[in-house]
Amino acid sequence: LGELTVFPVHLMLRQLKSVPLARLVEKLHCKAAFVLPIHSPHALRLNERSTYGTATCKHIVRGGGPFILEDSANLVTRLLEKLGYLDCTCNSNFDEAIQTFWAVNRHKRLLLKLTSLEPEKCNRCQLPPKLS
Repeated sequence: LGELTVFPVHLMLRQLKSVPLARLVEKLHCKAAFVLPIHSPHALRLNERSTYGTATCKHIVRGGGPFILEDSANLVTRLLEKLGYLDCTCNSNFDEAIQTFWAVNRHKRLLLKLTSLEPEKCNRCQLPPKLS
């Protein structure tokens, strides 16, 4: 598909409508994870309005931009590496990287919503069995 606008959503939908259905099916034949990293939410300063337009746009841009990872046995490892939670130097412990990712309330809230996990069964410091 090449480059694809993901924000604002109405522009993405307009762009997808212009792509022939056969080409979409051909390109999207594998299972994949779409990731849209969002930078920590902070208010938009007056001097940033001309650069970003909206606070949501600022968070998306500062998050590093969206990406797609093809499904595989090491998808979680690749995702944690891409997001900076896991590397070959100081952050090389996989379990610690998972715990650190899970400790961010926004991540936890979204994963609970997406996976239908029960919040009362999720300890603040413990990853639910469904995600381990």
